[in-house]
Amino acid sequence: MTKQYMTANFPDFDNGDTFDALLAALEPMGFFDSSYKNDVSPSIMLPDKCDLSAITVWVDYKDRALRDWPETITDIFVEITYAEDQYDGVSNDTNKDFTSVADALTYIRMHYMELEQGTTEWLETYHPEIAGLLEELEL
Repeated sequence: MTKQYMTANFPDFDNGDTFDALLAALEPMGFFDSSYKNDVSPSIMLPDKCDLSAITVWVDYKDRALRDWPETITDIFVEITYAEDQYDGVSNDTNKDFTSVADALTYIRMHYMELEQGTTEWLETYHPEIAGLLEELEL
């Protein structure tokens, strides 16, 4: 498990167990530690094949006093970002909060499959030459 960005950028992070559990479960699917020092909390991300869409999982601090929004109850925030033009110019971003790692993983896995299928359909419709190339490369 590779979490060097979280460790380097959030040295005072107190919710490492949650972050570690999510990263361990998601890394085999292509997710990676995308934590960046200017963000409010560490994150785990999966960009799709062509950076059209993404799934980002934010893990917040346990100590509410360390949070940017201390009134927030949940520790896990999942953001599903779909490319706007992928769905006829309408933004279909989906955001959901979780307190349970298991519930978050179920939600993420459901959207992972949807994201993969949506990207493939978009490429086949709008850029068949790229879709064919990706298929040849087995991406």
